[in-house]
Amino acid sequence: MSKINWARAKRFWTPWLFLVPTLIVILVLDLYPFFTIWDFSLRSWSFGHPESMGEPVGLLNYFRMMHDMTFWDSIKVTLTIFGIALPVEFFLGFFVALVLYHKVSDRIRKILIIPLLIPLTTAPVVVGLVFKYIFQGDFGVFTYYANLLGFFREGSVLGSPNTVLPAVTIVEVWHWTFFIGLILLAGLLALPREPYEAAAMDGATSWMKFKYITFPFLKPLMGIVVILRAMDLMRLFDELYILTGGGPGTSSESLMMYTYRTNFVWWDFGFGGAVSLFFFTIILLMSLVFFDATSRKD
Repeated sequence: MSKINWARAKRFWTPWLFLVPTLIVILVLDLYPFFTIWDFSLRSWSFGHPESMGEPVGLLNYFRMMHDMTFWDSIKVTLTIFGIALPVEFFLGFFVALVLYHKVSDRIRKILIIPLLIPLTTAPVVVGLVFKYIFQGDFGVFTYYANLLGFFREGSVLGSPNTVLPAVTIVEVWHWTFFIGLILLAGLLALPREPYEAAAMDGATSWMKFKYITFPFLKPLMGIVVILRAMDLMRLFDELYILTGGGPGTSSESLMMYTYRTNFVWWDFGFGGAVSLFFFTIILLMSLVFFDATSRKD
């Protein structure tokens, strides 16, 4: 009897022993900083007020955050870029995937994939610098031709509050559309052929094949792609910091940039902790919503 219990316990605990190193890393790198930030958010922890550092203030930092108009402006900027870039990237990427899958031969497809990988292998800082010169007001290529055609006469598109967000969105779409397209193309190439052959024998149209075969098979993969891009867009910082630095004024300051400025420019870790936890909660809830919507069985 004891041998049976020992064997049963061994089968139960062995997988957990293999998970111990990963759990330790998660505990050290994720959970400890999370609870540290939570503790900071409930205290006065500003280098600008050293006399009160470490004093408990309850939810005062959260009330201050809710009454800060710059905070709400940063949310507006983030949601504006998010709401335009994500659907544009997804539908353009899906279109690229469908064209490469249905309209291009295998040999040509392998050749075309190489230039499509160039944006993905370019660092965000490099992308920001290149497009900063493209949009530059005096000698930028985009600005020159826009002025020549009479579309834009306000100097740099990055220097106007009316055009800075569309310009940033264009950069994001250029940088990450093919990321979505290549992942969905890989999903299309991995689809089984038998359902399509059976549907063709039953006289199904191309739209019916897409609706009842392609889309259900790709739905989980689409969900993963959308979640990844949604989290990246909510955390937009590198390219935006290089392109505009949040300007002009704060007209292009994203929530991530506001969080950075609060913690590492103002050095207000109490207030910054509250903003960081709010930021984390938004991303977590958004990911859960997208995951539930794409993993739900029809």
